[in-house]
Amino acid sequence: MESKINYTLVGAFVLILTIALIMIIAWLSVGLTNQHYKTYLVIMNESVAGITTDSAVKYNGVDVGSVKKISLNTKNPKQVRLFLQIEEHTPITTGTTATLNTQGLTGLTYLALQGSASDQAPITILPGEQYPIINSMPSLFVRLDTALDDLSTNVHQITQDINGVLGGKNTELFKEILNNINITSSHLAAQSQQIASILSNTAKSTQLLPALLNTLSQRTLPATNQVLDNLTIMSNNLLELSDNLKQNPAVLLRGQAPLRPGPGEK
Repeated sequence: MESKINYTLVGAFVLILTIALIMIIAWLSVGLTNQHYKTYLVIMNESVAGITTDSAVKYNGVDVGSVKKISLNTKNPKQVRLFLQIEEHTPITTGTTATLNTQGLTGLTYLALQGSASDQAPITILPGEQYPIINSMPSLFVRLDTALDDLSTNVHQITQDINGVLGGKNTELFKEILNNINITSSHLAAQSQQIASILSNTAKSTQLLPALLNTLSQRTLPATNQVLDNLTIMSNNLLELSDNLKQNPAVLLRGQAPLRPGPGEK
């Protein structure tokens, strides 16, 4: 009888311990997964190689969720639809963009989110969609590939333009231009001594210019001013004579001296 009571106690203890352990695990599980998530959609217009389900989603480098589903767009095979589960308090707005990023050159690929301070409006669900769509931006590799393609196209176009300018009849024209330049250079070389003499005489004339200006200011200009003054006096005298003649033409005969008074005149 005593042996049976011991087994019963042991069994009850094990049962209670098991139930308590299950409750603790369940409580911890609920506590760890108490975070609420929202589902968003990102439509990528490039390859998403390296992205898998459960790939990380980071907002400015902070883990905020993961990729839960990847599918092709049946209406546009060039597009890939990524369904994300993101923590509900993450500031996702219409200015938020998603870009494929890689940790280092050979690291894991993740989805990088980046916000915009200028556009804080909440995302609305578009007609025909079940979840709000986060705008996507091309990854670094796509931007580099596009830049290299543009550079190659521009170089090809420049090459064609150069060939178009230098080819055909333009080749003979350029040869003639170069020949004329060569002839002009030869003539300039032959006339180099004469050009040097002209430059030397010009330099000497430039040196004499201050002395010439000094002579003009000290001698020529004063004499010229004196002549102008004399001409002014003569002009004034002529004007005075003209006025006298108009008033008394007899001045030409008897001069300007007054007549002697006649008989009976005082």
